[in-house]
Amino acid sequence: MKNVPQPKEQARVLKAALAQLGLKLKHQDALAVVASMMGVRDWPTLSANFEAAEEKRQTAQKLLSRIDGPSDGDLFEALVTVDQTMSARIRVRAHSLEDAKRMFGPAACAQYPHGFELDEGNYRGPSDFYLGDSNDVENISEPDIESGCGDFSASATWRDERFSFRIDLSRDEGDCSDDDRRAKTTEIITVSFGEVNVQRTKRLEVYGDLDDYLSDVFDDGDYDDVFDELTAKLERKLKRQAK
Repeated sequence: MKNVPQPKEQARVLKAALAQLGLKLKHQDALAVVASMMGVRDWPTLSANFEAAEEKRQTAQKLLSRIDGPSDGDLFEALVTVDQTMSARIRVRAHSLEDAKRMFGPAACAQYPHGFELDEGNYRGPSDFYLGDSNDVENISEPDIESGCGDFSASATWRDERFSFRIDLSRDEGDCSDDDRRAKTTEIITVSFGEVNVQRTKRLEVYGDLDDYLSDVFDDGDYDDVFDELTAKLERKLKRQAK
């Protein structure tokens, strides 16, 4: 699902494309064609729809500015419904779950103010957005810690607006009765963007439960510098690949 370009821009592109074929089209006629393509009877109606959508977007942004928290708030994600046929995954930052729930509708409206193209030539106009299931809101900034069977392994995953983060812990000799040998653990830290990632592997000694260890280091902020370093390394890697 993607944003539909502004109708006047679509008309300009249409005129330019036809001109390359040796066909001349008046600007007003190009606007009428665009309106017909979007399922609207004429250009004045389409223009009015987009003006209403822009007013709605501005209203949504004003509402967001009143309830949006600082940039250091947690990142929440939910599936927001766009009428009864479409939905989009929207992310907002907020300091509480209740604030996030209030923000999803306005955030979706601000992100998709001018309607949608479901597939080639199949357009839908802007409409009201709402959070379909208020229980289906995920705080993706908060690490999701999972422990493997028998405390042989544990992992933690979370995300921000761009990157995914993961920590994997595995005991080298998880079934050993000797505490010192059982404590020897391999740690793999991964920061990824799509299929591109960077990793750091380190040897640790963890005498308690692995999931408790992860909870403690997150509470203490022990991984902050490591993830800042790996994130910067990943950004450099992405820039090199983009050249």
